[in-house]
Amino acid sequence: MLERREGTSPAFRGIEIVLALCLLVLTAAAVGRLPILAFLVIAVCGVVIATRWLDQLCVLAFWTLPYMVVNMPTGVFTLKLPEVVAYLLAASFFARVILQKKPLSIPPLTPLVMVYLAILALAAACGPMVAEPFKGAVAPYDRNSPNFRSLSIVIWLGLSWMVVIALYHHIGRRPDLYWRCIRAHILAGGLASLISLGMYVAALQGIKFQDLGGAGIMRSLVPQSGDVLRLAGVAYEPLFLAFYLLTVIPITLAALLFWHVLLPRWLTTCCLLLQALAMILTFSAGGWAAIVIGLLLMIPLILKGNIPRRVLLTVAAGALAVLLSVATIFVIFEEYLTIITRITEKIAGADQVRQGEWAAGIGIFRDNILLGVGPGMAGYHFPRYHPLLQSQITTGSVPEVTNLYLMALTETGILGFIALISCWIGGAAVLIRAILKRGVGRNPGVYSLGCSLAACAIQYLSLNPLFLIYFCVTVGLALAGARLAEAQDENPSDIAYQPASRPSDQQSGGVR
Repeated sequence: MLERREGTSPAFRGIEIVLALCLLVLTAAAVGRLPILAFLVIAVCGVVIATRWLDQLCVLAFWTLPYMVVNMPTGVFTLKLPEVVAYLLAASFFARVILQKKPLSIPPLTPLVMVYLAILALAAACGPMVAEPFKGAVAPYDRNSPNFRSLSIVIWLGLSWMVVIALYHHIGRRPDLYWRCIRAHILAGGLASLISLGMYVAALQGIKFQDLGGAGIMRSLVPQSGDVLRLAGVAYEPLFLAFYLLTVIPITLAALLFWHVLLPRWLTTCCLLLQALAMILTFSAGGWAAIVIGLLLMIPLILKGNIPRRVLLTVAAGALAVLLSVATIFVIFEEYLTIITRITEKIAGADQVRQGEWAAGIGIFRDNILLGVGPGMAGYHFPRYHPLLQSQITTGSVPEVTNLYLMALTETGILGFIALISCWIGGAAVLIRAILKRGVGRNPGVYSLGCSLAACAIQYLSLNPLFLIYFCVTVGLALAGARLAEAQDENPSDIAYQPASRPSDQQSGGVR
């Protein structure tokens, strides 16, 4: 038997070499004749190779999460660096599951999400045709054109939920990996805020930072609104930076209150102050309103915190210094008071631009009550219902109803709205059950991530894309924490290495 193995081993290696050479030849031919095929071949190879480093990909996903400014062009559309890492993680995870034939654990609200995606697909198929004068200047084969916009949104949401499943299954059974991801999330938020604030200071000196986004659109990373500079930084839009900070500020505060083992408190304090200052300088109405709600929800956790008086005084002094600095700027420069007034009007719904969009959304919904006009298609019907627009804009972008819930009614009708709210309720039930099982103070991570998601629900009054990578990664981490909370209290000392595969994991694995 030994001789037979020795005889067959070289042949097996020879077959591998021949297959590898054939693959290289096919790839080389594809590069010359069909570049997109070459890209797909390389992507498949990368996914298979990455199955060996799922732990590292999980941590890397949080380190790269803020940097939407880094574009990864693929020809037809532009992916952002955090999207590439997250989708590679999801693809590698599912590849490993298939190759190793392991049982798959899925988040409890997955059936609700599948129903929502089905309704989106039905709304896309049944939506009314867009009149020729309203198609605007978008190229017919662009993914944002009327031909492909709805389909691309359904696909994007499906990919996003695959990321959630990957995080839930892989992190949700590994306390050590969960804490490594939490630590990476906090530190990445502090570093991204520091880099963004550095851009803001440089912009005050007249230095310009610009990003070449999708479709060749140039965006300033410190855009000017009237006479005021707003901070977009590494997220390339102030709205996106504010949204990202919503996902990290509550967990950073929880770390400061509870987890001195995870990070030194002086480092956590610095991260929190940098994140807070960056949030202020975004001047995002939705971000400001959402963070206030999120911090109010954090009060029960703050009351449970065991923080030394010295650290509390340091944090209070730092927060006071930040507020005084901002107040001084507002007093000296009158234009900053003007933008504060605009933010207040947006939050109160008195902004004329928002009122026009909402009026158009309500009109579209009244004429398409059951399934709406299709995902992402409201902007193409705006001119017919908007009080001011007479024709479609010609810059290549598509206007949106800047209110997630009204957008759901407008684009997916009453059926889509009910399905969306059911997903929100299902997710909230999972987190609340995990928190109540052990108490607020014994699971501060799950509680703070729940506060972040509640804040996201407010921020979505000014941000539509549910597939935004910040959101789905936060959902995945929160659900993974809730899964871990079913078995034990949170303990950052679990960050010490534990084997990736244990007998208990194999026994407890299954579709849930």
